[in-house]
Amino acid sequence: MVNFCTKHKGTIAVFLTLILVPTFIFSGVMIDGSRIMASKNMISGAGDLAMNAALSNYNEKLNDWTILSVLIGIIQCCFVSKIRFSQRDAA
Repeated sequence: MVNFCTKHKGTIAVFLTLILVPTFIFSGVMIDGSRIMASKNMISGAGDLAMNAALSNYNEKLNDWTILSVLIGIIQCCFVSKIRFSQRDAA
């Protein structure tokens, strides 16, 4: 029995190392993951606040101006300038 105890000195340290290292790694990964999720939530909240601040002075008159009407206005402006340039070149 005395011989058995002297042969296995240090086995507890090896076993403890094999258990503690993965435990520390797992806890570190979980802490970092929770910090990343918290920062994503904070950034999302800041974006929402910025959007609310930008829309606080929303102009009701601009509600009639949709993308389609803006595009039609741009197309009409281009055609009018093209007609003017073609008339000037013809003269």
